[in-house]
Amino acid sequence: MRIPQEKSDKIINLLTGVLSSINERTFQKTAVKIAALKKSLTDLPPNIKKDIDEFITQADIQKDYDLTHGISKKLEKLAEKIIQDLKRPG
Repeated sequence: MRIPQEKSDKIINLLTGVLSSINERTFQKTAVKIAALKKSLTDLPPNIKKDIDEFITQADIQKDYDLTHGISKKLEKLAEKIIQDLKRPG
């Protein structure tokens, strides 16, 4: 399934925005970006939806409970995987 470039770019922008806001500890921005990311799940391949769901879960946990360490390796690796999958020609 081919994902339109505009949708891919939007999701990548949201992913990086979530990571940035967690790193900057602006958790209200994180929540807004996570909500937008949840809305972007329609019409995506199941594997990418699953990865984004996991990313959202991990980001929620991190913003609520791990306020001192910035971005976890797990969250960073999930973002990298999703971005690679979105950029892969489909």
